[in-house]
Formats: sequence, structure tokens, C-alpha cells
Amino acid sequence: NVEFRVSSIKKAVHELKLKGVKFFTDKKQPNLIKITSAEIMEFPWGKIALFKDSEGNTLALVDDE
Repeated sequence: NVEFRVSSIKKAVHELKLKGVKFFTDKKQPNLIKITSAEIMEFPWGKIALFKDSEGNTLALVDDE
């Protein structure tokens, strides 16, 4: 997986959704605390939002602050 560090995951998700990016969650992720929205998952170390590129590779926005 390729990860992109962002300072505000909510803002980054919003901007990408406006451009047509579709996010998804995965309830089977290790150490998942909760799913905070339809796009964002919360872990002990931070939050991530998963999406796929045009080739089907999983990419992630990561906010670990």
C-alpha cells in the first residue's frame, strides 16, 4: 500500500471526494478502534482513509497526529 500523510484527514477526504475519489472502510483491519465516518477509520496511532487508484491498488490517507 502507498500512504499519503496529511495534516487534516477530513479536509483531504473532502477535497478528493469532490474530484470523484471513492473511499471505503475495512472492518477487518488490525487494531481498529472505530469507523468515524463512511470514509475514516480510527486506530490507536491515528486515522486512515482508504481508496483505490485506477489500477485497483489500495492507497491510504494517513493522519497520525
